[in-house]
Amino acid sequence: MIKEDQIIPTGKFFRTHALKGELNAMTDGYDPEIWEQGYPMIVEVEGIPVPFFVESLRPKGTQACLVKLKGIDSVERAAMFVNKTIFMLKRDVAEFLEIDEDEVMEAADYEGWQVYTDDDKYLGRVRYIDSSNPNWLMMVEPESGGDDIIIPFEEDFIVSVEPDDEGSGKIVFDLPEGLVDLNKKE
Repeated sequence: MIKEDQIIPTGKFFRTHALKGELNAMTDGYDPEIWEQGYPMIVEVEGIPVPFFVESLRPKGTQACLVKLKGIDSVERAAMFVNKTIFMLKRDVAEFLEIDEDEVMEAADYEGWQVYTDDDKYLGRVRYIDSSNPNWLMMVEPESGGDDIIIPFEEDFIVSVEPDDEGSGKIVFDLPEGLVDLNKKE
């Protein structure tokens, strides 16, 4: 039986596509190729994590795709997956990313981390990461107080991620000019 601490969210099914059981899916920052490697997609069915295998996958951009699961051959059967989170085993994600399993992190794992720019300017601490859509947003509480600084948690902007021994760490960003000031009140 699959346990909750063994899985990590990797995407979401949004709607059915056509009549043969295909589903529109979006990844949480992963290349959809992760689902083509033979690893199961895990979906909670009546509160129980159940593995499903991909029969076919057609990319639609960098984070979206059309997925056909084995054994799901009708729009009615596919409808049970709509708006469901897609999980994978942490060990499978680690293998795909070629990292150690303990390096696989969820959005909540970054809470409290220090955030810096690449010119060593301290921005604040991570309050939380909004992972409710494919484009994760990091809410950074500035040291001086005030409104959160909203930073896209995108690989293109990340210079380094440096965990420490206390379960926290430092994230360094190379951000476009003016991004930090976008949500500041005049």
